[in-house]
Amino acid sequence: PAKAHQLAGLRWLASCWLTGRPGALLADEAGLGKTLQALAFLVWLREHQGSDLPALVIAPADLLTHWEAEIGRHFAADAMGRVVRAVAPVQDLADWADAGLVLTTYEQIRDHHTAFASQSFAAILYDEAQQLKDPASQTTRAAKTLNARFQLAITAAFGECRPVELSSILGVIDRGLLVPDDQ
Repeated sequence: PAKAHQLAGLRWLASCWLTGRPGALLADEAGLGKTLQALAFLVWLREHQGSDLPALVIAPADLLTHWEAEIGRHFAADAMGRVVRAVAPVQDLADWADAGLVLTTYEQIRDHHTAFASQSFAAILYDEAQQLKDPASQTTRAAKTLNARFQLAITAAFGECRPVELSSILGVIDRGLLVPDDQ
């Protein structure tokens, strides 16, 4: 069963979506259920918003198995739709059309940003979002080319970010919030 703070987080994410926010930052200490909240939000999107677009989870390579395990542990087999790992995005692009969830890495979006940018997503989740803390990095620049109705940054290292790093992360999930895109 979900804990009270996880349910509150899910309600908050749903309200961000419903009020038209372009993104949100889910920052909490490690082990408090950020992944579960994010996955529950994606299930909510599928069930209540009727989007045919897939969602995209971008995470460090060693965490993709964790995401798959959390899906299997907490949700029915079809709750996310078909889950696809995009480790060779150009080859997987055709599979995304009927996928419910695409799992990939920061390296893949950096190296194959054109393929990822050509697909629209209902939502993009950035796990370990501190990977986007350098506004000049190829990874951050690639993330800004992606197309989604909603973007969610997830991190347990929020308190370790300097203001310029936080600005970079927020600039990905809510472009123009702090600094115009062209600067």
